[in-house]
Amino acid sequence: MRRSLFALLELPWLLVLNFWNHFYTFGLWLEEAYRFYRLYPLFLADLYWMLEYAWSSPFSLSRKATQKEGLPEDLTVYGETPWTTLEAICQEIELKPEDVFVELGCGTGRNLLFVSLYFYCRSLGYELVPRFIEKLRWLLHKLKLEATIQIFCQNWFEADLSSGTVFFLVGTCYSDENLERASQKLRELPAGVRVITVSWALPEADFETLKSQQMRFSWGKGTVFFQRRR
Repeated sequence: MRRSLFALLELPWLLVLNFWNHFYTFGLWLEEAYRFYRLYPLFLADLYWMLEYAWSSPFSLSRKATQKEGLPEDLTVYGETPWTTLEAICQEIELKPEDVFVELGCGTGRNLLFVSLYFYCRSLGYELVPRFIEKLRWLLHKLKLEATIQIFCQNWFEADLSSGTVFFLVGTCYSDENLERASQKLRELPAGVRVITVSWALPEADFETLKSQQMRFSWGKGTVFFQRRR
């Protein structure tokens, strides 16, 4: 009885929080549209992306994959990096066309589309949710980006990462065990490789911290760490 009462009392606050999140993410999208939609390739890519997820949101697809396919929940939680934030991240890390940008947990691949079309950079993405990969393959074919963006439906812990020069990883929801696995895997990278992580930093013994700062994401603000392999 007491638990039911608490649930009823929490309901209005949950509704307010949900409304605020929708308003917040809509504001982020408006900023993106104003900043980037004047560039036709980005506008077209995002239009196709939105049409792909018009009837089934990435959030629901991620939850279904976790429940039905038994994927690790902490590795498949979906969140979005606004293009305005991603632009600032790539500028801070001095991303160049000759770099190879690797996203470790690329979700729907929207970040890969941006990096390829805005920074003219070859991109690789690793993702566990098969439906995301299926949709992204269609998008890459439609946009004729198959030569510049490669995607893999696999756990990046088991991947060969030797071709990357810049890595991006949002570890906000990772368990302590998987954070340790991530650190161990990224230690294999050669000296000089740059790594951007969100919400946690790699060990200073192995990675020099160049900068850290608060940035905006779909869930709110998060700390972004810019590091380089020693």
